[in-house]
Amino acid sequence: ILKLFRNMIIKDLTPYAHFAKMQDLVRQCVKGGDVPTHLTKSEFSDWVYALRSNEREWSRSFGETILAAEDLASSGEVLSAISTFESFIELCPWLQLIEIAHSEILRLEQGRD
Repeated sequence: ILKLFRNMIIKDLTPYAHFAKMQDLVRQCVKGGDVPTHLTKSEFSDWVYALRSNEREWSRSFGETILAAEDLASSGEVLSAISTFESFIELCPWLQLIEIAHSEILRLEQGRD
């Protein structure tokens, strides 16, 4: 989605034509997300690119978190596995990844019963 907005912004002649849509998208995707308001078209495009890079980094980190938690859970350390996800949730700004981490915690908790 962020790639789509970046392409729309680059092609558009006005730098803030898609600002409201981008603001809504960022608020739906990122904890406390706000789009800077005083950027040139080029700076805004760079900001969107950096945001996308940040999402990729957090996705990679989440993959590592899942592997670590699964290793802990498979060795009987379910509470440590849950704690691993909780630590990720505290730091991660991406709401979709947080939602998945909560689902993983629920799955681990249900497996303990």
